[in-house]
Formats: sequence, structure tokens, C-alpha cells
Amino acid sequence: MGLLAGVALAMMAVAAVQVGLVAAGVTAGGFRLHGSPGGVLLASSILAFCAVGSGLLVASFTTNDSQAGNVGGAVMMLQVFLSGAFFPMPAATLWTFSGHELGAWDALPATHCLLALQSIVSEGLGIRDVAFRLCAAAATSFAIFAAGVALFHFRHMRASR
Repeated sequence: MGLLAGVALAMMAVAAVQVGLVAAGVTAGGFRLHGSPGGVLLASSILAFCAVGSGLLVASFTTNDSQAGNVGGAVMMLQVFLSGAFFPMPAATLWTFSGHELGAWDALPATHCLLALQSIVSEGLGIRDVAFRLCAAAATSFAIFAAGVALFHFRHMRASR
């Protein structure tokens, strides 16, 4: 378990460096970042945590690096596609919670992170303004990570004993 936590923290640190490089690049290109840099880093870190959990889920069902790369790429592209990052997804509101409309795509942390990042970067909103989205992203990321750890342990770690 300590190894998985260490890998998750290392991957989140790499993601933080990547976010910094992207922010520097778009700023150098003339885009003015509105809002809180801390909010951008928080949303990106939550998404990185989700990616580690998704990687564990993929690793639970694959047997080699090639399979993991292919399946992992497909899983992540599907998440990005359904989050609305490529183009807006049609509203599929299933229920309303605390004034926020939630739909089928909101089961994916990428949806919440994308909406939070758009609000912070483009509209200049603060962390408090996107707290619901960040909390929803953190909760769904944690669920994916926990499922990944449990399944990876069940399929690989327990089998090696």
C-alpha cells in the first residue's frame, strides 16, 4: 500500500510540473490566465490522482506493458471525450443536488475538473466558487483510486502470495 501511495504522490508531482509548464507556455503565447493558480493546481492534482487510479484499474485487467498502454490510452481518451474537453456534451441532467445539475458524465472526475478549470482560467472564479466541482472531482477520483487499489490487490498482489 505504501508503494502505491508513493507512486501516486510522485505522479501528482510530475503533473504539477506539467501544469506549470503548460501555464508558462500559454502565458508566453499571450493567453491571460484569470483566477487562482492554486485552483488550477488543485484541480489538476485531483485529475492526476484520478489518472493513477485509472492506471491501477487498467493494470488489474492487463498482463503486460503493451496491453496496459493500449487499454489505458483508450480508457483515458474515453474519459476526456465524455468530459466535454473536445466539444460540449449534451446536457444529460439526471438530478439536481444543492443547486447543481448532475448528469451521467458527472460520474467522471474529468468532467468536474474541466468545468472547474474553465471557470477558474477563463472566468476568473476562485476556489470557493468551484468548491462543489472540486469536491465532486475529489470524491469520484478517490472512488476510482480505491477501486483500483482493491482490484489490483485482489488480482495481482493476493495472487503472488
